[in-house]
Amino acid sequence: MNGRRMTRIARLSLSTLSRGKQEAMCVLTEQRQQHKKEKGFGQSWFAAGAGVSLALAGIKLQAEEEKKQTTKTSKVFFDTKAEGEVVDITKEDKIREYSPIDTLFDYFSSYQIIDNKGKKTTLMSVRNFYNAMTPGSSLSQGFGKRRSSYMTIEEEDLGAEWLISQNELPREGSLLNRLNKKGLLTYTDYHFLFLLMSTPRRYSDMVFHAFDVSADGNIEAKEFAYILAKIANVKTDPEELMKAESSGLIKYLFGDDLKGEINRNDFGKLQTELIDDVLSLEYTRYSPIEGKMSEVDFCRHMLYSSNITNKKKERMIQRISKTYGKEKGKGISFESFKTFYTVLFGGADLERAMFFLDTEGRGVNRAEFSKISQWVCTQDLDPHVIDVIYTLLDEDEDDNLSTREFNPVLFQWRHSRGFHKGSLAMTVGSLKF
Repeated sequence: MNGRRMTRIARLSLSTLSRGKQEAMCVLTEQRQQHKKEKGFGQSWFAAGAGVSLALAGIKLQAEEEKKQTTKTSKVFFDTKAEGEVVDITKEDKIREYSPIDTLFDYFSSYQIIDNKGKKTTLMSVRNFYNAMTPGSSLSQGFGKRRSSYMTIEEEDLGAEWLISQNELPREGSLLNRLNKKGLLTYTDYHFLFLLMSTPRRYSDMVFHAFDVSADGNIEAKEFAYILAKIANVKTDPEELMKAESSGLIKYLFGDDLKGEINRNDFGKLQTELIDDVLSLEYTRYSPIEGKMSEVDFCRHMLYSSNITNKKKERMIQRISKTYGKEKGKGISFESFKTFYTVLFGGADLERAMFFLDTEGRGVNRAEFSKISQWVCTQDLDPHVIDVIYTLLDEDEDDNLSTREFNPVLFQWRHSRGFHKGSLAMTVGSLKF
């Protein structure tokens, strides 16, 4: 029997781990079995015997095939070679950019819970959320994606130690890890977090006021669930959303008894921490030395989703290497990295400001770009970051950058994450937002 045949059999025998690695599967099996023993269950989670052995052999072969495929793709311009890298990364990047939000949720989610009436509910982990938000993400879940590969869990598994540890992110004390301890994310949870990520910080107050139905300066669980159902366009009764044990977000925001409230400051802090978490995980993907990312890696990250040919990207990186390579550069700190991407989160504000300052078509210089950045994100951009950006993008070396030079790189960034789909639009009674 050839390797491909064995792999197909393994996928049928163990579909929930169809894309997993042998080590991840064994760890997950042991965790779940231990949890069952502690609860007094007499049966194990996976089928034993020849079926598992065959599945293990097939997955091992598949891992070898993926290793070969990764070796082939390692020559691609922006291969980061991160552990657990997804082989079909180009396909996933296209899904992020072009698919609607519900498709993103279904594709990147890993779990499904079935109630006593047989109703199936898809759930997402915080790891899944990071993958869904991040082009080129290589933070593997350890098993497959999409509906055919969902792991079926029980209500008692929500909040279980094995599930928490399985989805913990490598960022201690982070918002996403605190959410992880409260449970998984429902579709409406994901929709809300997606909305927070895609809304420029200048407009977060508008989103807060949309949820503050009573206009008393605080959002209660009932208000939150009602407006969230409208935003996500789901037919679920808001009361059911409030009582859903699977919603880690609602329990985190309002407490297990749902009697808590959040104010405008809490709302702004939630958005800031969420964006910081995602950017921090992206930053550490490049294994910064002594707390800093190299200028070359910073530019590679910036160009990853740009609408530019690989040949042109190579020329642009060569300019950076010539100027900042071989220990010539001082590196990019996380704070500088974060401030720059906060500018990109500004979306249309950045594009409009560039347009109005470039009415004569000459472009904007470094000082003007610094002022634009300060206006968009209310923070001062590191002058060194500005120098790196101009070295990368200023092809004619006239010390001015036009919207034509900016567009394929900086303006494309939001689209690569699907943020253009995250605008808030809903109707509450006679009011339209």
